Parts: sequence; C-alpha cells; structure tokens
Amino acid sequence: MADFDIAKPVDALKIGDIPQWFRDVQIVLKDLIQREHATVAGTLAAITGAEHKSGSAKAYVQDAAPTKRPDTSTNLGADDAGRIWFDSDDDYLMHIHDGTDWDTTIETMINAMDGLNLAENFAIGTDKFTVAAEDGDTAIDGDTTIGGTLDVTGIATLGDGSKLASDAAPDADEDIVNKKYVDDRIKGWFYVREEQASGTAGGASTATFTARTLNTEKYNSINGASLAANRITLPAGTYRMMASAPCFCSATSPATHQLRIKSVSGTSIEQYGPAEFGWLYGVTTVCQSKSTLNAFVVLDQETTLELQHCSNAVRATYGWGYAGNLGTEVYAEIEIWKLV
Repeated sequence: MADFDIAKPVDALKIGDIPQWFRDVQIVLKDLIQREHATVAGTLAAITGAEHKSGSAKAYVQDAAPTKRPDTSTNLGADDAGRIWFDSDDDYLMHIHDGTDWDTTIETMINAMDGLNLAENFAIGTDKFTVAAEDGDTAIDGDTTIGGTLDVTGIATLGDGSKLASDAAPDADEDIVNKKYVDDRIKGWFYVREEQASGTAGGASTATFTARTLNTEKYNSINGASLAANRITLPAGTYRMMASAPCFCSATSPATHQLRIKSVSGTSIEQYGPAEFGWLYGVTTVCQSKSTLNAFVVLDQETTLELQHCSNAVRATYGWGYAGNLGTEVYAEIEIWKLV
C-alpha cells in the first residue's frame, strides 16, 4: 500500500514518477474514504459508491452489539462515544455507546434532555421506566396506557383536578379517590368476637352489665391494640366501633337487653346501644334477638374497654345465646376502626 506522506512529492520529482505519485494519492484517499463509505468506483463523470457505511453517519442496525468501527477492524473505544445501535433482535431498541459499552436503556438519552416533547405515540419496550423529576412536575397530556404497575411516590393529579396520594381533604365529589387522605384516616381495623365449639351455648345472662366473652381475634391492623381476658386495649386515638350480641328469651321469660362499651382504665368511656326486646306473645316457644351498638370515641391515652351486656331476665346456659349446632358458634362481636 502507498504511503501517505505530506513531504511528497519532492521538488526534484522526475516527470516520469508523477503518474505513479497521483496513483498513490488515489490509493490512499480511496482507502480512507472506504473506511466509512461504500466502495468508490466509476469515472469522474459517473462516480458510484462513497455512501456512508452502517455505523458511520448512519447507525448500526444488527442483532448483536457492535464491537468494531465501520472499518470492521478497529475496536470501539473512548472516541466512539455517541455512536448509535438499533437492536434488530429486540424491536429495534436504541442503544448509545458511552465510550466503554453500549448503554442498554433509553433513560440516558432522556435524562440528558432539558425536556421531552412528544407529538405522536411513544412506546417504551423496557421492563421498567422511571421518570425522576427532582425539580418541577412531570405532566402527560392525552391518553396513557400502562400495562404493568405504576408507582407514584409523589402526588398524581388526574385530569379532573383530583389527586391521588394527597393528604388534603377532598373538596369535590371526584376527590373521593384521594387514597392517602383515606388511608391517613383509617389507621387500622380490629375485629374480635366470641367463638365456641358447635353446640356450646353462650352462657347465662345477667341482670347487671357484665363483660361479654371475647376470646378470638380475627384481624388486627391497629398498632398497640390487643385482646386479653375479654378486654380490649387501644392506644390513644379516634375510633368508630360497631358491636352486636344475642340474648335468648321465651314466652315465659321475655327479655329486654342492651349493650354498652365501657372503659375499665384510661380515658373514661361509657356508650350505649339501643335496648332490644324479645318475646313471642301468647305462644309457648322461644326466640333470640340481637342487641347492637355504634359508638364514636376519642381516647387521649391507652385505654382498656369491655363490651358489656345486661338483660332484665336472667336465664341460665342459653341467656347469652342459643347454640345452632351448625358449625362454630359465634356470639358477641365487635369491630373497631381507628380513624385518627
């Protein structure tokens, strides 16, 4: 191959050597051109070739990561940062060479932009796409379809102005979707009740307010709430409570009965449910009615409570509930929601 030497031709070049020198120049120039361009051929009047090779002025398009420059012999290196490769085996996913390797995410390109304005559809085929807006908001106009999971760590504003994960009180009907606002006000749920083996009655009723048996914790997501020896302990907070308990009666033993929730330590609480009456008048049979209670309580300290029941008719064995013999017997029960 001819040498490319700017010191040539020398001043004393012989006339007979000039043609060869021109041929040498063409050989060198052709070699340089063809490193990044298609083979040059033809005459001055009709030159063909010289188009950019794949990976020079146009991107690589192939199914494997390129390792060579377009001349097919020089390894890619630091000076090749910015070259682009479309992976034909992965839906033509675009990769950018960083001077060391091919970056396999599109995030590098997007993060380098001050803004990304899309007038047409924009599809991302990666498993994960993260928009990290450290300053300002990220807005999407138009319809956006998400086939996987969307994690929002800040506040997402919907098109109608309502917000997801906002702790602000809703001020319009559509704002009931404020998940964080609801979550912040429902701090947990506590559900306990009395369970007995099939065929076991609820026990004797009493003429004074007495704690109902509560022996089974079905669910508890209130930190600090517990059940022990028929008593419920709750941390300070604001609560809604719903309770019910049965009372057995007969034609010869009618019953008026009532539930209440009463504190035995901590904040003083005593709230009642409506009185219930059970009696089948004029027939010699039996019946069972249920007393209920709805309460709203505010506790300024840890408080222990009892669900208490009272009946004007005392009946042994079945007073607090007749066994159904159909499965696990359930008698008194109470649900508690922590609001604040």
